Amino acid sequence: MKLSRLVGFAGLFLLVPTLVACGDDSGEDATSETTAVEATTTTEASAFPVTVGDLTLDSEPQRIVSMSATATEMLFAIGAGDKVIAVDNFSNYPAETASLEKVDAYQPNVEAISALEPDLVIISYDPGNLVEQLNALSIPVFAA
Repeated sequence: MKLSRLVGFAGLFLLVPTLVACGDDSGEDATSETTAVEATTTTEASAFPVTVGDLTLDSEPQRIVSMSATATEMLFAIGAGDKVIAVDNFSNYPAETASLEKVDAYQPNVEAISALEPDLVIISYDPGNLVEQLNALSIPVFAA
C-alpha cells in the first residue's frame, strides 16, 4: 500500500515537469515564444488541484519539507529539488541537500517545522501523531 502511495506522489511531481517540457522551444519569433509560455502556464495551472489519497493540493507545492531520505532523492530526481527547503538528518543525497535546513524525522519538532512555512511536508511514517499536529496548523502532509 505504501509503495502505491509513493508511486502516486512521484506521478504527481512527474506530471508538472512533463507538461512544462511540452512547450515549444523552437525560438522562431517572439510571438510564438510568448504563446508557448502562455500555453505552458495555462497547462501547469490546470494540473491542479490534485488529490492523492486523503491529501488534496490546490496548487503546486513551492516549499517542501522532506522527512524521508527516499522521498528527498525522488524529489531531486524528478526535478523538484529547487522546491525542497528542509530535509531529515538522513537525506544526504544528492549533494545539494547538504546546504538545506535539517529536521529530525524520528523526534520531530512541530514548531520548528511550522516555522519553515512549508506548503507540503512528506513523511515516511507518523511519529507522535505528526500528521494530526501539522494538519491542525493547516500544513498538508503526505505520508509515503
